[in-house]
Amino acid sequence: MTPICGVVGTDGRPVGARDLAGVMDALRSLGPHGEGTWSGRVGRSTVALGARNAAQPVRSADGALCLVADATLDCGAELTARLRAPAGATDAELILAAYERWGERCLDTLSGSFAFALADARRGGVLIARDQIGVRPLAVHSRRGVVAFATTALSLCAVEGVGHELDRERVGEWLALFQETERTFVAGVQTFPAGHCAWIDEHGPRRREYWSLDPDRYVDLGSPEAYAAELRSALDSAVERRLPDGPVGVLLSGGLDSTAVAATAARLRPHHPIRTYTAVPPAGWSGPTRPDFDTDESSVVREVGSLYANVEPSFIGGGHAPLLAAHDAAFAAGSPPPRNPCNELWVHEAQRHAGGDGVTTLLTGARGNAFFSADDPFWIASLLARCRFGDAGRELRTSASPGLAARELVRQLLPPIGRRMLWSARSRLAPDPGAPPGFAGADLVATLRRHERWSDTPTRRSLRTRLLRAAVWSGYAAEVALVRDTLAGVRTSDPTGDLRLVEVCATQPPWARRSGGRTRVVARDAVADRLPPTIAERTQRGAQLPDWLEHFTARRGELVEELDAARAHPLSRELFDLDALGHALGDWPTPARQRAQVDRTAQVYRFELPRALLMSRYLRFFDARADALRRAARSAP
Repeated sequence: MTPICGVVGTDGRPVGARDLAGVMDALRSLGPHGEGTWSGRVGRSTVALGARNAAQPVRSADGALCLVADATLDCGAELTARLRAPAGATDAELILAAYERWGERCLDTLSGSFAFALADARRGGVLIARDQIGVRPLAVHSRRGVVAFATTALSLCAVEGVGHELDRERVGEWLALFQETERTFVAGVQTFPAGHCAWIDEHGPRRREYWSLDPDRYVDLGSPEAYAAELRSALDSAVERRLPDGPVGVLLSGGLDSTAVAATAARLRPHHPIRTYTAVPPAGWSGPTRPDFDTDESSVVREVGSLYANVEPSFIGGGHAPLLAAHDAAFAAGSPPPRNPCNELWVHEAQRHAGGDGVTTLLTGARGNAFFSADDPFWIASLLARCRFGDAGRELRTSASPGLAARELVRQLLPPIGRRMLWSARSRLAPDPGAPPGFAGADLVATLRRHERWSDTPTRRSLRTRLLRAAVWSGYAAEVALVRDTLAGVRTSDPTGDLRLVEVCATQPPWARRSGGRTRVVARDAVADRLPPTIAERTQRGAQLPDWLEHFTARRGELVEELDAARAHPLSRELFDLDALGHALGDWPTPARQRAQVDRTAQVYRFELPRALLMSRYLRFFDARADALRRAARSAP
């Protein structure tokens, strides 16, 4: 990767490399191999651009264009041919050449992961853009006369006038798992949304969305076979575009998405080893989990291995890294706290094993549930909307639970006022929610309540919007993944989040993706030629790190130390209910209690408790960093 940054003096105030020095230093751990900067006047604005890459910035032959880019394109071959570019052109050089040929319309030709800034002296401004799926992060600070941007939000604290103040509202959003936000933890710094670009000149930034999905557009191909063939072809292309030249690794569960990726990679590279990494509990473990979850997916993975001689499975546990202290290096590199500290244990362990095997790219199926294998609960309502009453009746009869499907259909067909009345009635009848989730203190309760997700039935359009949010990474999630991958030296790459695959899935109608009593129809049929029916038709979900309680129990002393540190931290005392946290740590669940209360125990001890303590640790880091920067500023000559 290549961390980037820039400052634009939209009122003509002088800016130069010195204005980027602190930002470049903050990005050093993400791009330690050299750096490059450029500054100059563009129109009525002054611009400074920087990249943690000695080969950047790149400039046009006449010097009028200057670009810094963090990019891994998957359209390089097509662009090289269309632009007649040299065979060895870098991704940054291809973006520059594409802009020189097509201007802002070049964004319609780019795919892959990218964030870039391009100063254009001909037009008199700066173009910034982020890829359609949002794999590469970009953060922006804008105020009168100045626009600054960088790969991480935290690094922008080094820009004069930004400051190092915490956005408390973002803390509440994070605890509520709220993703529809442009806030970062740094007050005054926003995450730049995926699929957007902005033109910056003396009038300030003007942002527009250059890519989106139309939730009402469907392409009727006429037969189940045609939909499956279309998705199969899109999957093959998505995996092919992400296969590295060296060893191939796959973060593999027993689910449909990651097994489809692994099997496709094995078929595309039959003479190369495909190393897979799967989290499993210790041999003989028989702890509790939900009945619809499979606690040990090693048998499913071995079944994939038996089909493809080049698949080499590895089975991992949760590792022995500290539960929370291990995040300190990521915080220092600019990462916000991840949403699920428990998942980070086995992902970190998988990357550690992969790196030891010489794997530098680890394929995943992380976003497959959003589009690749997703179906649509509005499939019957969609048929009725198109007056296909016979088909709707047959689907209702063949549903796994016709009564439940009928009741769901009635809710879906209610007008908006009816849905609001139903939600109101259900909320009145719901039990008292009691203490707010996440061990939040009084100051955060209002934020959490505002962002709580109620179980109201969405509209079809809002459901498609939710799926897109699941597939498209927020700047927050992109920062977490980028820093984690960079520090591990192993990049994760998700074919199920491929732009063209997502666009194919989005146009397949609901009645194609769920029909005849089967869910996830198109995805199951698409991989029927490469996976056995026991996997392709599997309905069980995998329980990643099902022995989490044993891991957390072994680290209980660390959790108690975290609580003690939180009690000594004024902001943690203000934002969290530390007494409730202390009670939960003292009332540690036994295996018998976990077995009797599987869902409740997991909600409190697997998710809410470590999340609260991790946020407190991040807040202590944030305050310490702010104090250090203030001391350095006071002592500077």
